[in-house]
Amino acid sequence: IQLVRKVLDKVDNDLIDPKHGRRVFAERCGSCHRLFGEGTEVGPDLTGSNRDNLGYLLENIVDPSRVVPAPMRQSAILLVDGRVITGTIVARAEKSIEVRTVKERVSLATDEVERIKQLDTSLMPEGLLDNLGREDIAALFAYLQSGF
Repeated sequence: IQLVRKVLDKVDNDLIDPKHGRRVFAERCGSCHRLFGEGTEVGPDLTGSNRDNLGYLLENIVDPSRVVPAPMRQSAILLVDGRVITGTIVARAEKSIEVRTVKERVSLATDEVERIKQLDTSLMPEGLLDNLGREDIAALFAYLQSGF
């Protein structure tokens, strides 16, 4: 977290382009999150989140499993046929369970499930900022904290 904060401190704010950050968001975040109506809904919609708080953003992006609300925690679901599905349980009914994985939403019959173990980790992977340059990181944060 401190390393990213130092990167952000060293960038000239006048040179930061939130429009470029929008492209970085689409590439790195938009496959799981929505912001300003764009992206998908695997993870939470970020439009109304605490985006103006840099510390909040840093913690959630750099260390996504540090604090994970119960509804966003992954579960490892062992099926009776030996397969394991890992994802977030989004709905439960008497005879079915809906699981959101990184790639799809899966419906399972409860009689297919042998065991469910809730994990302490987020579905959001670590290392999202890896291989990004200083300007890309700054632009992403500028876009995340913008109003458009």
